[in-house]
Amino acid sequence: MISQGSRLGRCRASDLLNRLGLNDGQLRPAEHVLGRALQAAGLTATELPETDPLLAGAVGVLDRDVETVWLRQGLRRSTRNYLVAHEVGHWCLHPHERTFEESATARQDAERASVSTVTGYSPVQRNEVEASAFAAELLVPQRALVSARRSGMTWREIADHVGVDSGVVARQLVLHFFEESNLTDGPR
Repeated sequence: MISQGSRLGRCRASDLLNRLGLNDGQLRPAEHVLGRALQAAGLTATELPETDPLLAGAVGVLDRDVETVWLRQGLRRSTRNYLVAHEVGHWCLHPHERTFEESATARQDAERASVSTVTGYSPVQRNEVEASAFAAELLVPQRALVSARRSGMTWREIADHVGVDSGVVARQLVLHFFEESNLTDGPR
């Protein structure tokens, strides 16, 4: 089943794509979408050395005080794209939270959790699920995914074209299947 947090994150990403004029069923490289999303949010994304104190040992940090997403240098393209989208999700979804530090383990846990219903989880975990769902929908919107699949693109080709990990595309395909099969948890 699809959690409320996942649904909220995806809905907010879709709203942002609509405002940016990017929810037209076309797949775009993540860098294009993220450039527009960062600009609309008034954020920048800056890479730092792994040992920089602004990262506090994390892979990425949303620093609201300076309106910047700090990222560890040397990340793979797919990781960097997903991480920036995830932090933009925190910016849009959780405006009253001060700073989000993203560890690799927390991100992977949230990615796994966002596909299924999660019960009894903390507000922090819920925020992570929401931001992960936001990131996936921002980078691989359902409408564009369906259009790309109908045109014959494989999920790996979609991932390569967009610049995300194939797991992000696989998750979006699973969510599309759940929705098409009416297997969602509660009202849409």
